[in-house]
This record gives sequence, C-alpha cells and structure tokens, in this order.
Amino acid sequence: MKLELRRVESTGSTNADLLEAAANGEAGGVLLIANHQHAGRGRRDRQWVAPPDSAVLASLLLRPSLELSQLHVAVTMVALAAADACAAASGVRPAMKWPNDLIGIGAGGEVRKLAGVLAQRSHVEESDPAVVVGVGLNLRWPEAPPEEIRDRAITLEELAGAPVDTEVVIAHLVTALEAGSDLLSTAEGRTELVRRWRADLATLGMRVRVELIDSAIEGTATDVDPNGALCVTADDGQHHVVQVGDVVHLRPAGS
Repeated sequence: MKLELRRVESTGSTNADLLEAAANGEAGGVLLIANHQHAGRGRRDRQWVAPPDSAVLASLLLRPSLELSQLHVAVTMVALAAADACAAASGVRPAMKWPNDLIGIGAGGEVRKLAGVLAQRSHVEESDPAVVVGVGLNLRWPEAPPEEIRDRAITLEELAGAPVDTEVVIAHLVTALEAGSDLLSTAEGRTELVRRWRADLATLGMRVRVELIDSAIEGTATDVDPNGALCVTADDGQHHVVQVGDVVHLRPAGS
C-alpha cells in the first residue's frame, strides 16, 4: 500500500487527529508524523513523554478487512516496521516485549523501553471500521532524559552509540509500513507478520510478572496464542492466557 505522508510540527496527539479524520470519512493509508505531541498517550491512558526533536511520533490510519480478534496483527505490523526502521537506520535491531513495546538493554543490564505502539479503533462506521496505530520511538535526548522516564526509557542513539538521522529513520519507517500493510491484507501475510513478531519477542521463555488490574501473576512466558494473548505458566503450576496486562521481565534468581 502506498501511504499518504502528512507532517506537522506539533499537535496534541497524532492518534487523536487520525481518529477524528477517520470519523470524517478519511480513507486508510494516511501516515501522520509530528515533531512534538503535547497530549500523547500510551497504554492505559498513560502520558507519553517526548521532548521536541527527540522521537519519531507517527500514527497510521488503516481500514483493514479484519475480524476484531485479528486487529492485534495491525499492532504487530507497526511494531515490526519500527524495528526494521531502527535496524536499517542504525544497525541495531531492538527486541520486542509483549504486548507492544520495543526494548533495549541499559548499561546496567536492565530492560528499557525504546518505543511503544498503541492501537485505537474507531467505532463510528461499523460497516467500514478504522483502526489507528501509533508509534513513539525514542531517538535521542536533547539534553538529559526527562526525570519521569529516565529510569525506564532508552534511545536509539544510546543503543547505536552514534548519532541517528531522524529523516533516515522516517524514510525506512515509511518503506517498512508500506510493505507491512501489504502483508496485513492477506491471510498468508498476517501469518508471516505474527511469525516474525514471535521470533523477535524477547518475553518468551522469560520469567515475568504480569500486572493485571487488581492482581499479578509471576511465572514463565511460554507462548502467544493466535489472537496475540500471552501464555504464562505461573510459579504455582497454573496456566494463564493473558489478553491485557503489563509485563515486567524478571531476572532469574541469583542473577
């Protein structure tokens, strides 16, 4: 799919902008990129913090012919496209953390967030549903990391150990999203996207803590099911299939 690229200097939220455009009948295939967002949001309505000139902030409007249970593949596609862009622009390919993060390893060996992906579905037109998938990818800190994220975020320049050209990252992202959109349109392509995502998913095989709304599970992440849910064998031997939750990668005992 050939994307229509639109760019703005600043906006509240690229996802919100494209959801509004979808409600007004905008066709799929629009990619909106902002240099800065002052009301960007992540999962569970958390604020997304990114100083101006520090990140690629992009949202893609899609009108895919997918069942509701398959919409997770749209998130998978965008996450993979972001990872492809990182690899092409910097030589460093980040890993994935379930359900929707790109991660890197900090100087102390800790897992830190490089990028987040968030999908929001428009319910205005059920006969032609739209989904907007946004990605926030940390490229650099203009000065020091913002205090509220300094202990849990990392940038592509930190991982690469060298400057990264924003425009080169964007160019590779556009190319990867166009190729990924074509895969998203066929059953065989969606199978390939999920296969690639699973191969990049560092969560599998890890000891994890899955934080749910009112409880938590500790155990080993063993697999993802066809709908993208995480399969976890808890320390007490019970098996759980987690549709929604936050995952923390735990270090093995004694490490």
